[in-house]
Amino acid sequence: MDLRTRSSAASSRRADADSAADAGRTSSSRVDDTRRSSSHQPRAGRDCSKPWFCCLLLAMVIMLLVVYTVCISVFSDFQLYPIDASLPDAPPLTGTLSPNFAESIADAELLFADVLNGAECLEWDEMGTLYTGTVNGEIWQLSSGQGQKPSLVASTGSIMCDSTLERPKRECGRPLGVRVTSHDSLLVADGFGGLLNVSLSDGTVRVLIRNEKSELVSGKPLLLANDLVVAPDGMVYITDSSSKFGNDKLLYDLVEGAPNGRVVRYDPVTGVANTFVDKLHFPNGIELSQDGQSILVVETTKARVIRIFISGERTGQSEVMLPATPGFPDNIRRHPNGGYLIGMSGARTALVTFLENKPWIRKFLVSIMPYKVLLSLSKPYSLCVHVSESGDYLSSWHDATASKLGHTAHCAVHDGHLYVGSFEKRGIAKLKLRV
Repeated sequence: MDLRTRSSAASSRRADADSAADAGRTSSSRVDDTRRSSSHQPRAGRDCSKPWFCCLLLAMVIMLLVVYTVCISVFSDFQLYPIDASLPDAPPLTGTLSPNFAESIADAELLFADVLNGAECLEWDEMGTLYTGTVNGEIWQLSSGQGQKPSLVASTGSIMCDSTLERPKRECGRPLGVRVTSHDSLLVADGFGGLLNVSLSDGTVRVLIRNEKSELVSGKPLLLANDLVVAPDGMVYITDSSSKFGNDKLLYDLVEGAPNGRVVRYDPVTGVANTFVDKLHFPNGIELSQDGQSILVVETTKARVIRIFISGERTGQSEVMLPATPGFPDNIRRHPNGGYLIGMSGARTALVTFLENKPWIRKFLVSIMPYKVLLSLSKPYSLCVHVSESGDYLSSWHDATASKLGHTAHCAVHDGHLYVGSFEKRGIAKLKLRV
C-alpha cells in the first residue's frame, strides 16, 4: 500500500469516529431532553383527566360522607331520619300572586326595631292594643296612640334573658302564638313553656299545660306549642309542631319532613287536654273558619293548609284547603274582609326543591352547617298572601329582596294597614293599604 492509500484510509477512520461521536452526543441530548420534558409532566397519580381516577376519587368522597352520616346517627344523640319530602309545584307568581299586584312590603314603615326582636305573632284587643312575643321570652303591648312606645307585659321565662334564634334558651321561654281572651288575659303558646295564661293586669304567668315529660298529653309532652285558637264552645286548639324535637331543635324537624306534629284540644273548664289530630307535618299557624265549624291548620313542611272539622258529623276529619303555597307558610289569620292572610316564612328556591327528595343529603348538611347557614338555604323572601275560604288566591304583597323584613311569619290587616312580623328579624313592618 502506498502513502496515498494509507492517508485516505486514516482520513476515513477519523470521519467514522467523528460521526459516531456526533451520534452519541445527539442521542445523549435526546435523552436529556426527554428527561427534562418528563420532569414537567404531571404524575400519573395526579392526572384527573383519567376517567377511572375521577370515578375512584368521587367514590371515596361519597363513601366518607356516608360513613360520617352513619357515625353521626349511631354514636351521637343526633337522631334525625329525613324522608322523601317531595312537594307539588309551587303556584307561579302571576296574576294575583304577581309581585306588582298590590303594594310592596319594601315600602312599609319599620316599627320598634330597637325593642322587638322576632315578633312572630301579632294580636289586637277590642281597644286596638297590639300584643306580640319576642325571641327572649318577653310579651309586649303597643298602644294604638301615635308615638307610644311598647311596654313590657310579662316574661314567660327568666327576666332579662338573652336568648337568640341561633342559641335559644329553654329558661327564657319563647311565646310563638298569642290570643286575647275575654278575661283580661292572654293565652300563649310558648315553644318552651307549653300553654300559658298571662294576666294583663299584673303580668302573672300561669301554666295550663307544662312542657314536661311528667305532664303528658295523650302519652307525649306538649313539646313545641306553636299557635292556638279558641273555638266558639271555649275549647282551645293548639298546634304542637313536633313531638320529637323541641323549640331549640325545630330546624331538625323541618329538615326531617316527617309527620311528627299534632293538634291538641284543651278544655279550660276541666283542664283536660288530649290529641285531637296527629301525624301532621309541622303544624304551625292555626285559625278558626268564618263559620266556626272548622279550624285551618298550616302544615309548613307540606307547603299547604288543611281544614279540620271541630263540630258536626265530620268532627276530627280533615281535607286539604290550600294544596300548594308559593313559599313555606307560617301563621294564618282572618282577613277583616273575608278569607285569610298567610305569611310565607321562606321562598321555595331551586336548591330547596332539589333537596326535597334527597333525605340523606339533607341529613348531612344539617350535621355540618350552622343554623344561620341552613336558614339561608330558604331565601328570605317577604310575602303575604290573601286567600278565600275556598282556597283561591285573592291578593299578595311582596318584597323580593326582604329589604324591610325577611322570613315573614305573621301577616294581619288592622285599621287599613298591613302588619308583618318575622320570627327572626327586628321590628314590625306597617304598610298603608290602598282603599
